[in-house]
Amino acid sequence: MPLTVQGVTAQILSCIDCYKNPVFPQEENDCKVALNRLIRAFGEANKQPAYISNEAITFQGKVVKEHVVPVKVMMNHLLSMDIKPKEITSFELVKSYLEKHVVISRITSEEDARLRENKLHDSMPNDWNQLDIWARYEKVGITLNNNL
Repeated sequence: MPLTVQGVTAQILSCIDCYKNPVFPQEENDCKVALNRLIRAFGEANKQPAYISNEAITFQGKVVKEHVVPVKVMMNHLLSMDIKPKEITSFELVKSYLEKHVVISRITSEEDARLRENKLHDSMPNDWNQLDIWARYEKVGITLNNNL
């Protein structure tokens, strides 16, 4: 049976609650690992269209599948949110955030190297406004198209 957006969102809220209210100190790391996996699962359950860079369309080499906003960035944001896991408004807030930020792209290995060279492989630009999910690609000159 496939995962659902609602089910994954509920599990993410559980992880955030566990992280913020650990019974045992080692739970914090376990919650981060689980949250990382759940963010990825949200992308599978949400089935948003993937994007592909202009260069990757005709590229003959290795193409890299990645999140437009790095999972680490999304995870840290979710853990910093002031939410109450058992409230419906928190559920909707987390679900809405993930629907906007969990976006998959395919870029060339050279484009991936540009992100790494600019220290944007697992982070967003320092001047990121939290809204423009494409900011890291714009910073290194990567242009994406909807992968129809």
